[in-house]
Amino acid sequence: MTIWPQNSGLWRRRVERREYPRFPVRHEIIKFLVRNSEKTFQLRDLSFAGLGIELAEHGETLLFPMGQQYRARLNLAGETFPVEVEAKRVEAAHVGFAFRNLTDPLRARIEETIDPLRIALSLKAIRAPNLTDSFREGVTAWYHGEMNSDLYLWQDGVGEPLKAVLLWNGQFWEWSAAAGVRTGEASQDFDKKLDLHPDSQPLHKRVYQARKILENVTELPAGVTKVLTESQV
Repeated sequence: MTIWPQNSGLWRRRVERREYPRFPVRHEIIKFLVRNSEKTFQLRDLSFAGLGIELAEHGETLLFPMGQQYRARLNLAGETFPVEVEAKRVEAAHVGFAFRNLTDPLRARIEETIDPLRIALSLKAIRAPNLTDSFREGVTAWYHGEMNSDLYLWQDGVGEPLKAVLLWNGQFWEWSAAAGVRTGEASQDFDKKLDLHPDSQPLHKRVYQARKILENVTELPAGVTKVLTESQV
């Protein structure tokens, strides 16, 4: 067995991956000021330790020499945050950066961004669900995951979704073909009876988190994902 010295770069990278797992991120951008011009890149992944970007053009690796520090503007969920980063991993198609001086507001937004991804990747299908309570009567598919997360689907004979309920962290998102979208809080009593407490109107934050979860559930059929994510308000 190989034992790496604790001051080695490989050891530190392995500790970082264990303590701060990176999650894939889509539809978010970061803007760097490099060589006196601003360049925009798509995010590839994100963690509390750093982020990765996709390179779109050949030769862009030359913009990011290892160890170079940068100031940039990171966009997450429609809000822009100034960041300081250092290039730590440079490859042909992407670059990895470590955060420097991570601010509390950005840390909070990263947590809001990562939690749905962690939930999505943990949601796994429960085979042959046997659900007899009135709330889940007729459920055709059930996915269960971390952070008290559950996704229930009601489908027609060819698998098209008719209704869906997503539960996570004491919150819920519900969609049906007939009634549209609801959000709110969810609670269970000692008998495991589920109670939903709807918001007066769908909350943008809950809708955003639900979309992030739904579009990243790896076991969800692509057609179902498309229907549910396009149903957002």
